Amino acid sequence: MEQDWLGIYSPDYDLLPYDNLLVTLSYYLGKKKKLLSTARNGLLSWYVLAAYFGRYSTSSEARLNEDLSIITEGKGYEELINKLVKREGNLKASIKEDISNGDYSKLLLYVLLRRNQSRDLISDGLLDSRDVSLHHIFPSGLLTENEDDIGNLTLTTLGTNNHLRATKPIDYLPGLSPDTRKQHLINKYDEFLEKRRELLRQAVEDLLVF
Repeated sequence: MEQDWLGIYSPDYDLLPYDNLLVTLSYYLGKKKKLLSTARNGLLSWYVLAAYFGRYSTSSEARLNEDLSIITEGKGYEELINKLVKREGNLKASIKEDISNGDYSKLLLYVLLRRNQSRDLISDGLLDSRDVSLHHIFPSGLLTENEDDIGNLTLTTLGTNNHLRATKPIDYLPGLSPDTRKQHLINKYDEFLEKRRELLRQAVEDLLVF
């Protein structure tokens, strides 16, 4: 799968909220044997969408059987995604609206960051689901609102999160290289949130291939 399924190995509920996701993935891969890159990316899109919109949150057995039947009939990821579209409507628009409202999904954030080769601020390593922690870029103690906005959230290693804790960016950024500081330093918080939301919305557009 794409980049070893983007490092998703962990049983973390936020990254694998429904066991049935694995059943469908395993059955799909067993039937298709070898996937072209387009199909790999399409299956990743389905995985993210199915988790995000709670495909197996209710009537899980019936919905699982629907999806397995689609695969048995030789149809591809497109038909699996169509099932979600018929139930949820415009999937991309819904996710982008959630981002505009500041809502977040840890899985979506993880996949967007990992797919764009984002690196941990301190360790400089790629994100790995076996060692990942939700981090407030601007500590909640500094803010009176929007502290849990997706624009203010990122993922780091547990070690980095513990190291930074409630430290203000202005206090720890001087210890980083000039290039890293230039990439991360934004003084106006509201503008920072909107710019990051904009980047995340564009990343959703690039990620979801259907």
